[in-house]
Amino acid sequence: MRLICPFCRTPLPALAGNAATVLTCERCAAEVDVSRAGTGAGRPRFLPEIDRTGETVGKFRLVERIGAGGMGTVYRGVATPAPGEPVPHPVAAVKFLTPALAGERGVAARFAREMKVLRGLDHPGIVGLYDHGAVDGIP
Repeated sequence: MRLICPFCRTPLPALAGNAATVLTCERCAAEVDVSRAGTGAGRPRFLPEIDRTGETVGKFRLVERIGAGGMGTVYRGVATPAPGEPVPHPVAAVKFLTPALAGERGVAARFAREMKVLRGLDHPGIVGLYDHGAVDGIP
């Protein structure tokens, strides 16, 4: 699994077995706790973000990360249809909830409401919702 810094988006150093649970970003020096979301004292530490570039999710291959915010990360997805299958949407935005927030019921419920609202909207100036689900337990 490739992990990236939640601040500067630089790839984090590889984990060396079970030795380190805190990685330091080589670019911005953020301490990233790969074992839990918070610390009791000392410098703040943050969870890394999973880099899903290159993965296939549903009918889309994730070709690049196009944005990230406090709630999640958005990737550009390119359709990978089966032979002979029509391609109504050749390119899509694929959004993942931040893994650290996926277990928070209130945040997951807000994300689900966002999907419900988007499904009911149809306008050329906004992104349409074509499908939703979870990958590895992450909405």
